[in-house]
Amino acid sequence: MNNATFSSSRRASLGLLAGFAAAAAARSPAAAAVLPSPAAPAAGIDLANPQARVRAYLRIRCRLDGKPTYMPYRGTIFGKPEGKAAVALFDVAGFSWSTVTQIGESRYRVDGVEAGYFLDRNTGEPLDHWTNPLNNLETTVRHYRSWSHIVVSPEGLEPVLDKPRPAGFSFSATSGDPMIMNGNIWIHEDLIGQFPSAPKSTFADPLQYFGPVLTATSLATWSAAVAELADPAAAFVPSMLSYQTLGSWRPFMRMGSAPGLISWRMFGAKQPSVDAVPTALRERVIKDYPDFLTKVKADR
Repeated sequence: MNNATFSSSRRASLGLLAGFAAAAAARSPAAAAVLPSPAAPAAGIDLANPQARVRAYLRIRCRLDGKPTYMPYRGTIFGKPEGKAAVALFDVAGFSWSTVTQIGESRYRVDGVEAGYFLDRNTGEPLDHWTNPLNNLETTVRHYRSWSHIVVSPEGLEPVLDKPRPAGFSFSATSGDPMIMNGNIWIHEDLIGQFPSAPKSTFADPLQYFGPVLTATSLATWSAAVAELADPAAAFVPSMLSYQTLGSWRPFMRMGSAPGLISWRMFGAKQPSVDAVPTALRERVIKDYPDFLTKVKADR
């Protein structure tokens, strides 16, 4: 594996201080005039038109000509036991690819496929075995592959569920109004789910059972230059991704039913070709999943 591709540098962040400053500004009456407005004008982009807004969302998120787009990303995953400070557990690197299919006059289906790896924070290499610093237990790491299917229309986002929902299952997909700031347009997509866990008796290791309910909160934000989006002839609009999640412990972490959660913080850049995905990452994914670039649905 190429360390230069998978390893990442770590810098101190001023995000917490910025958050405090933003919260203070939001409480100030004088700050209202400078807050971004979803109705802010943009040359060539009619955000007041629901259909145009859907198309803008999809061009930032993917592309509209049926061709796939690719999103390599990287980041860090934190563990937060209840009542304790968060701990950086491992880095993460992966990539996804997505396609858009028009299924009605103003309805579109977005299909996405993703795979990624939990990385050693010192070497930058994918982990096979890991000692969890939250409980000092040895574990065998399980990396991930997943699929997502969403319908986008002027009415909002609708998850595609192709099998009956079990009792205790809930899932929602929402997106707010786009925002324009400093020549860039921002959109977000919130996927919030709650799923029943398998019975505890089905886990060979009792510590892999995290409780009766699994939760997942996926918060993705994309940004693109207004000038790029305003060009109607541009089939591909470059965009950036900022992504955060909150969720239950992964079973391989062997946290049992200890109260707490994990949080993923990741960032990426949309690409028009799979060749733009870092070579070591692309080759590892295709080696592990030979049908990764062709299989668009999970087995049921």
